[in-house]
Amino acid sequence: MEIFTLDTSCLLNLLNIHELVDQELVLLLRFGFIDSVKLVVTEQLSAEVIGNADKQRPEIAQRIGILPVHSVSPQRCAERDSLAQDLFQKFWSNAKLGSRNAEHGYRDCLHLASHKLCGGNVFVTRDETLLKKVTIYGASFGIIALSPTEAVARIQNDLPLLTEIEVLSPVIRLSQPDDKDALKNLLEPLKDSYLDFDKWLSKTLNDANARINIASIENNPISAIVIWKKKDKVTAKLSLFYIAPESRRTGLGQHLLFYCIREWISNRFEKIIVTTSEQNAELLTFFTRYGFRIEGISQRRYQRADGNSSAELVLAKHCFYRRITEEDIDSFTSELVNTVFSISKNEHIKNNNNWFIPPKSSQIKTKLPNSLNERLILCDHNNEEINNFSITDLEELFYPVRFAFNNRQAYIVPIQPRWARKMIQVNKSQTELTSLVNSRLFLRTDNVYYCHPWYADKDVVGAPILFYISSPDSMIGGMGYILERRIALPEDLFLTFGGIGVYQIPDIQNHIKQQGFNAGCAMALKFGWWVPFTNPIPRSRLSEFGINGVPQHMQSISYHQYEKIMRAGGLEW
Repeated sequence: MEIFTLDTSCLLNLLNIHELVDQELVLLLRFGFIDSVKLVVTEQLSAEVIGNADKQRPEIAQRIGILPVHSVSPQRCAERDSLAQDLFQKFWSNAKLGSRNAEHGYRDCLHLASHKLCGGNVFVTRDETLLKKVTIYGASFGIIALSPTEAVARIQNDLPLLTEIEVLSPVIRLSQPDDKDALKNLLEPLKDSYLDFDKWLSKTLNDANARINIASIENNPISAIVIWKKKDKVTAKLSLFYIAPESRRTGLGQHLLFYCIREWISNRFEKIIVTTSEQNAELLTFFTRYGFRIEGISQRRYQRADGNSSAELVLAKHCFYRRITEEDIDSFTSELVNTVFSISKNEHIKNNNNWFIPPKSSQIKTKLPNSLNERLILCDHNNEEINNFSITDLEELFYPVRFAFNNRQAYIVPIQPRWARKMIQVNKSQTELTSLVNSRLFLRTDNVYYCHPWYADKDVVGAPILFYISSPDSMIGGMGYILERRIALPEDLFLTFGGIGVYQIPDIQNHIKQQGFNAGCAMALKFGWWVPFTNPIPRSRLSEFGINGVPQHMQSISYHQYEKIMRAGGLEW
């Protein structure tokens, strides 16, 4: 997360009621509150505000406490002062010492020096003179300054809005022999990781047992590659997963991984293994989003360029092709404990003398979830909690397992074809399919659907969601899961989810509640794990599933109805 430092001009504008507020600064604050960026001030700020003659400044100085302060440690104050002096000589070389202009310039330089030494990424200022000087000279000091408008644009650029008429799509296909040179260029950054890179690449590309999927965005050059192999009847190994640096943070990586998950499920693999170096530990968040978890660590596995070694992390995803009811939860939980959560009961393996660091517990007890609102709690033999999982967590971890509990509901939402074409992959007819996994998909595997605040009193997170695409398509196109629900003002929803979805603020405003509780608010449903039906359900068949008429707004259906629709759509594993 980037650190944006606000200077005095920004805080005075925000907190002085006699000054017209800068709306871009308000937007910037909202980004800070939703953790899109970290907003801070320097230790210079309070002293500068208090030192002004305005009687309101002391009160403003107290309110500055809402923002964290980045302070230079006492040991580095001399370094800060030296840097400030260098900045001052560069920025205000013609300033008359002792003048008000020089004093003001030097205070700005102290701000900038503290910002730099405390690891700030962007210095945000409304002072046009300072902004101009940093723009001209700041690069030599490694300092970037932006206006509030430019700062907001920088954040939004990291969350590209899908508002184009044509939505970019990744194209995923199998590698062909003539891709060798392109793949060699793509994987060049990995060259130092292999003793004989060219030999390794040639061997890998010619391995008859390897499944090599490559991806590009539209007609661009190859941007990503994934290689996996079948290890045995129930196990696959993800051997290589690489996204070109310029294609990261676009959604391509998560899309490619979910593409593979659908391949693995179509092959009914029960376990997928992937290994990575601890130097790439930032990838853990990426893989755990799709149900992978660390199962083991092998020390001194990789040699680094500095001569030291790195550990290898072993991650696994377990797939269960199972329908679990309240009556089944006991036996299913016991199976998880014996096959996923516990180490072997073999006495030699349990013996602490055989480990460098013995595991915390070789005996796990459970407290079973008997409803959607309860959690599976894992305890050690001393009854201390080790971990806990909600039903939604379990469906993510062991996808495509599903929990058909009593009173569980699914939801159908209507969507116009023009929005559906931008947000979700839908097969218009069965004849269009060449396999269970289509090669042309939308850029994100998660997206946001905006609507009126229906079912505000229900916990809809984790529930399946079906999309009914209105006329002229007139069909249910597929299913996913609701990952997050938020009811708020349209502006706040846009700030929270503005990087995904196809609505701008005026579109969201069309769905606000006009009166009563939540008046003025709309609802955002973030959904993911979207899989299109191989056999879309046409409007003429809706009555077969107990759906009367055409969905006009978000409506609930029983889990039993949802399962019937899913089977008819062709998604019964």
